[in-house]
Amino acid sequence: MHSNNIVILRVEASHSVGFGHMMRCFALARSLSKKVSVVFFSDSECVFDECVKRNLIFIKCKDDMRGLQQVWTTLPSRKITSILIDTKKPYSLSDVLLLKDLCRKVYFVENVSPGTLGADRIIFPAGHFDYQNVYGDLDFVMPLEKLIFGEKYVLIRDELIACEAKNGGGLVVTTGASDPCGVMLILDELLAKLQIKAHFLIGEKFKFILPELGKKYGSTYSHYCSTFIAEADIIISAFGVSIYEGLFLKKNIISIAHSLENARGSRIIAQKTPMVKNLGFYKTLDSSALKHAINDLKEVCFDNKMIKIDGFGAERISDMILRDD
Repeated sequence: MHSNNIVILRVEASHSVGFGHMMRCFALARSLSKKVSVVFFSDSECVFDECVKRNLIFIKCKDDMRGLQQVWTTLPSRKITSILIDTKKPYSLSDVLLLKDLCRKVYFVENVSPGTLGADRIIFPAGHFDYQNVYGDLDFVMPLEKLIFGEKYVLIRDELIACEAKNGGGLVVTTGASDPCGVMLILDELLAKLQIKAHFLIGEKFKFILPELGKKYGSTYSHYCSTFIAEADIIISAFGVSIYEGLFLKKNIISIAHSLENARGSRIIAQKTPMVKNLGFYKTLDSSALKHAINDLKEVCFDNKMIKIDGFGAERISDMILRDD
């Protein structure tokens, strides 16, 4: 039975910023909603659409303070205890202190604004977090005790948790829901040039159409479906949440970064496990390196000694938020 407490999840999603933030917030909402009411707060239409599908409470507003006022108006008998913010929006210290006047606890996910110094915790739900990489060039020092990070806090989508991992699906390519940099276009051409067959998963928010080039070598294409990930022998992925989803399903992965920031993260995770081959930034991707990575991974067996993704990250973060309250 729910208490009268509310936890607000503040998230934005779009073609430019991606959709991984939104999907991991839904995983967190599933865990939190067992004990408290969860309210999504966003200005993104796609967040609204997904909340409707999941029967979740949604407040559409761009301004944080007005959004909180709407929550109070909509649910006057409830108490806002926490807000978790998973956006790249910059926050000042005064912004965060105002939020803390209205919400007892303020959490950020992967936001490095100076204002996050005033937050209760900053969560990096990934196994590649490195303090120097994240905070080394910033003009403030974040206390280590405020940081929550590591593979045990990785958020895995519900549909991936429900999948049964198998083999036999061959080489599968996924580059996220939107792929704003068009990494899949490059991979389609390179794999065709190498005469290597793959199955390409087309994200629902793609704004481009793949050319016919790969099909002459037997490659196949479909809309994204988690079953293909669960049955893949090797996954080629644009670095991000999908890397951890693959590791959760015990898959060998080739990681290609769509930003220099992600290239650093890709390198760190590849150093932790032989199951991930890092090919760096997509603009410098080389066909021979791609071919070698595919061949090398055919000989790599699952090994979770150095990194383990167990699918309980949402429960751990949820427990932390509820315990803090």
